[in-house]
Amino acid sequence: YTFAQTLGNKFNYKVIFQDTNQFLSLKDWLNLLSQFKFIINIDRGFCGGQVPIESAILEVIHFGGLTDAAISLWPQTAMIDKQRLEFEFYFMHDDFLLQEKIRKESLEKVTKQHSFNIVRNKLEQILND
Repeated sequence: YTFAQTLGNKFNYKVIFQDTNQFLSLKDWLNLLSQFKFIINIDRGFCGGQVPIESAILEVIHFGGLTDAAISLWPQTAMIDKQRLEFEFYFMHDDFLLQEKIRKESLEKVTKQHSFNIVRNKLEQILND
């Protein structure tokens, strides 16, 4: 949390922390996430990564993490090196054209990789083989 707060203080952004002990329904979580320009989510483990996928769908720029989804959808910001993350944040926090470009690229990627049609077609292919 201190890293996000440091970025917020340095670049004049309001930081809202999600208490991981507080349960949110998926609907409430997505409504909360959709209100932001950026999310800091430094998952250290190697796993699928739901938050990077949700972020791409909602066009919220995702910073951090080493999950498969973060690496695939947000390659410019998929890392846990806080100095490099701060540099990336500095580089794009007030560059609205770059933000829009990154959001669109991630939305295109998530649509190609995780859309219902893609998943259905893959499942049909597996079942028919």
